[in-house]
Amino acid sequence: MVDILITVYFPDSYSMETTIQQDTSQRIVPWSDFLTNSPPAVEMGIRDALGSIRQPDTAPLLVPHIKLYCSVCEGKRNFESTDQIQLNDGLRRLFMTYSCRDCGTMTHTFALIIRWKQGSPLITALKIGQWPAFGPPPPSILKSLLGQYYELFTKGLQAESHGIGFAAFTYYSRIVELLKDQLFVLASKVSQKTAAPPELTRNLLTAKREKTFGRAVEVLGDAFPEHLRLQGKYNPFQLLRQILINGENIQPDGAYLKLAQDLRAVLAAFAAQVKQYIGEDKEFAAAVEHLDATSK
Repeated sequence: MVDILITVYFPDSYSMETTIQQDTSQRIVPWSDFLTNSPPAVEMGIRDALGSIRQPDTAPLLVPHIKLYCSVCEGKRNFESTDQIQLNDGLRRLFMTYSCRDCGTMTHTFALIIRWKQGSPLITALKIGQWPAFGPPPPSILKSLLGQYYELFTKGLQAESHGIGFAAFTYYSRIVELLKDQLFVLASKVSQKTAAPPELTRNLLTAKREKTFGRAVEVLGDAFPEHLRLQGKYNPFQLLRQILINGENIQPDGAYLKLAQDLRAVLAAFAAQVKQYIGEDKEFAAAVEHLDATSK
């Protein structure tokens, strides 16, 4: 039997019993929307979650088809569940497991607290956690670039999806530093492939020897492969450096959230530009894997 890790988001002072037993007037959402889009520890009212009630003291919980990200199929797919769940009057804690209808391999598991009052068409639901953890998947264009740091990046995405700006910024800025050598070597490869001046290629490889990403960009200066400039004019390394500098000053968490989003966006845009010149996914992945090995 395989143990499934469910991340629980309750603080110590959180009272599940008290909170979920309130006669809520909170937001009412569709059942499928709650499962796919509601973060943990957010209580919702739901009207379309029950099937036909044939016995007054029990109610069947519906398991609708939902769209979730499948890491096997690498995209959003239809997921279904074969769970058969009956609710009784009061509180129930339960698991629901969904499987991808395309590959049949990828699963998502939800840990829920549900309260149903006998005779009511409404349930109150609270997501304790889920696995894979709630949050958007990493952009597919970044998977090859991230390599061994993929899991670290997903933690940044989870923090971002929960609005925890400082944590998201910290994860993403750490990844930029960890990827420093790969970023500069990839830029040098594109420089060579697009017949940029040889001096630029040498400067990129020289700059990567600096200890920090910011210092390496500073040493490199304004020179950069024209084919890698975003929108034809913006140097992505200079943009990343400026975001990191801005994050060194104490900011409100909302400002850190915007900086984190900017870091992620620039990294994704750079990866997309590199892919155009290094090749298709397999070639790009092979290049990054090689750089990963030689940088250790």
